[in-house]
Amino acid sequence: TYSYTISKTGYADNTGNVVVDNDKTVNVTLGLAKYTVTFEVLNMAGNPISGARVDLGILTETTDTSGIAIFEVAPSTYDYEVRREGYTPVTGEVEITGNRAVQVSLIKESAEIPLTLIAVVTIVVVVAIAIALFLIKRPTSKGVHFPRFGANR
Repeated sequence: TYSYTISKTGYADNTGNVVVDNDKTVNVTLGLAKYTVTFEVLNMAGNPISGARVDLGILTETTDTSGIAIFEVAPSTYDYEVRREGYTPVTGEVEITGNRAVQVSLIKESAEIPLTLIAVVTIVVVVAIAIALFLIKRPTSKGVHFPRFGANR
């Protein structure tokens, strides 16, 4: 009885035993190696973000309370996207040739000002300017008169 180990880069080792009593052929199938890829998702202050969605290739995981999402994948190059409501999504590419840690920092999205608020503020500013111009054009106490809008000359 002989022990054997078959190995190839990028594949999981296959180990077994064989009894050699005559000519013997042993068929062995090697599966792709699996590596652990750990994503750590943080905010700009370095604090973990829980509940972030991490897409790695066609796989999806959600970060835990420590901001961690873990994948088991074959060696390859993968696109990834990390997103969480209220943050700007981050995309990238990662090459997996062994166990790998990937740290991603998400930036908080700025609050957008609703268009109606912008319109109201614009109207208020225009009215304030019109009132200021009207008051400037009024007669002064020293008897000097400035022409009024639409006044006859």
